[in-house]
Amino acid sequence: MTGISVAGLTKHWDTATAVDDVSFEVEPGSFAVLLGPSGCGKSTILRLLSGLESASAGTITIGGKDVTALPPAERDLSMVFQSYALFPHLTVAENILFGLKVRKIGKNDQRHRLERVAELIGLSALLDRRPNQLSGGQQQRVALGRAIIAEKPICLMDEPLSNLDAKLRHEMRVEIRALQRKLGMTMVYVTHDQAEAMGMADRIILLKDGRIEQNATPSETYRKPATSFAGRFIGTPPMNVLALDWSGNDARFSGQDAGSTAPIFSGKPDIPVSIGIRPEEISFSAGSPCRAMVETVEYLGADTLVDCRIGNERLTVRARNADTLTTGSDVGLSWSRDAIHLFEAVSGRRRDDLLTGANA
Repeated sequence: MTGISVAGLTKHWDTATAVDDVSFEVEPGSFAVLLGPSGCGKSTILRLLSGLESASAGTITIGGKDVTALPPAERDLSMVFQSYALFPHLTVAENILFGLKVRKIGKNDQRHRLERVAELIGLSALLDRRPNQLSGGQQQRVALGRAIIAEKPICLMDEPLSNLDAKLRHEMRVEIRALQRKLGMTMVYVTHDQAEAMGMADRIILLKDGRIEQNATPSETYRKPATSFAGRFIGTPPMNVLALDWSGNDARFSGQDAGSTAPIFSGKPDIPVSIGIRPEEISFSAGSPCRAMVETVEYLGADTLVDCRIGNERLTVRARNADTLTTGSDVGLSWSRDAIHLFEAVSGRRRDDLLTGANA
């Protein structure tokens, strides 16, 4: 198995910087996801890894070999694009085999590989069809099969499921992850969909404005976001990140009535901070002194999303059996001390040390 090492990777276009001094490791046989909003540099990084773009600075090492200046053909990897890029006049079999024919692989080897790959991706009965006779999910399998049949140790995927509906995306996520584990290949997958990242990745590399915000496992990214941006990007609905006012050493939400509401916690830090609380960590509690007004109620079946106003701030609560609440209701809110995340108000950086010794 082959790993990837990226050090100081930078990409400039004139005065614009798409990727800014990015460094990370992808362990051999692991599934890494480059995640972030549109324009954050994730697809550019993938193109730099593949050799489709040249780096302005930094190094890319694949399998211990510096490939920074090598063309794509010499990087020993395959790639699946957002568009399926299938030849409409070729059959499924011919599309899958196209790369092997270009590289003049023997016909017997081609046949054996095609049989194995078609069975792996469930296309054995469709090999004689053309792309316009396939569903979107089937076309994506053809594109995946074309990458797998090359038998490269690394596969790069650039938002391959964005053209599919929600049900097909879920099915293909499961299939791609299972296939990656079965084949033991190293995979780097680009997406803006945090559900894809959380459900598939061994490691999530979260990007913003061409820089890495956090590089961690899905669990760590969710439970201990490194920045307020990471906290809001990961999780559905996103983390509530709210401004604070202070009355002496007591923190309250911005605009909250200090005379009638208990503080969120005590122990004033020496810099401005924001508080983060995930919607699923907040409970309705009739006796809680922390009061809020219900603004909207969104019933989702198993859960209900309730948007509440508290002082100048708006926060979302994700709860069960809350669909009977009505707009304008006065409710009490509570959460555990462990549910509190503190971030520097200006930089957004996580500051666990500021909660040490504080009374929540």
